Amino acid sequence: MQHPGIRAYFEVKLGKKTIVRKRACRSFLKAWNFFLYAQLTRASSVATNTGGTTTTLNPDYAMQGDGPVNSSAQGLVVGSGNTAVTSADNKLQTQILHGAGAGQIQHILQTVLTAPTTNAAGTSFAAQRTFTNNSGATITIKEIGWYAISSAIGAGTKFCILRDVLPAAVDVPNGQTFTVTYTISALI
Repeated sequence: MQHPGIRAYFEVKLGKKTIVRKRACRSFLKAWNFFLYAQLTRASSVATNTGGTTTTLNPDYAMQGDGPVNSSAQGLVVGSGNTAVTSADNKLQTQILHGAGAGQIQHILQTVLTAPTTNAAGTSFAAQRTFTNNSGATITIKEIGWYAISSAIGAGTKFCILRDVLPAAVDVPNGQTFTVTYTISALI
């Protein structure tokens, strides 16, 4: 039986093989609540962006968490850090940036797998992003997350709203893909 409330789950694939099956996250970070607070109360709130700067969130502008192709600035992201998650985290510990050079991974367009759907258990939606390793060497992924921006602040200001450390590091060989799926559910 699932407990009521807002929940997040993640799943990870290496190529077509599922490495981590639907696993509950404990990773909603402070920025998530500050964005939500601003939207629900129509009051400004303050969150720390991924650069460590405290920034005012304007309630007139939405949180954007889509993942444009070739961009590691927003959307689902990956990293190589393995420090335990705390609610005060404001970024991945060690983000792996977009590219095909040493230590980089290519960020494919993020897709919405399911628009919000409702059943007897509640409402949920899922987003997925695939990453391709064309760096010429194996890349080890240990953490995943979701970066969002506020359109009022500018494309350069991003916030980490979810962060999870994987149960075990995943080595992604050169030429292989790594796929992250996050599902957000409001359970009753």
